[in-house]
Amino acid sequence: MADDKNKIAGWLDALDEGTSDAPAGDHVKSAVAINPNLVREKQQAELMRELESAQKSDKDILAGLAGADITKTIFSLEQRFRTERAALRQKIARAQQQAKELPQKTLDKVITAILTHDPNMAAPKTLTALQQKRGFLDLIGFSARKVIDRQMQDEKRR
Repeated sequence: MADDKNKIAGWLDALDEGTSDAPAGDHVKSAVAINPNLVREKQQAELMRELESAQKSDKDILAGLAGADITKTIFSLEQRFRTERAALRQKIARAQQQAKELPQKTLDKVITAILTHDPNMAAPKTLTALQQKRGFLDLIGFSARKVIDRQMQDEKRR
């Protein structure tokens, strides 16, 4: 099971990087759609690798500075601290931006799915799904009006 998760995480990386190591992108995306935890687990695994790497390099730095002056040691550690803190702040800013964009991206996908499967939103199955998932749909800002607006935009483009 863990090997499968690592394999999918590798495919996600390859898909992100556009390399040919990934299987068909739709299959990976489908796996992630079925189990969104795969992305979260991939991110957690990357974070753990980074932490382990940082700990190893901290030991190397301290070992290399063992004979050095304490002022040089502290100066070196301060520079490293500032560099790592700046990198973390950039990662946080990227993650916050992604979190901000996620509802709209998801809304766009939901509207596309509705327009693909039931453009009139009249099928009992569609109505039931919309009713059952009302909380989620409210969270991403879904409304029937937005589906109609998108339909009109798509018709104008044709």
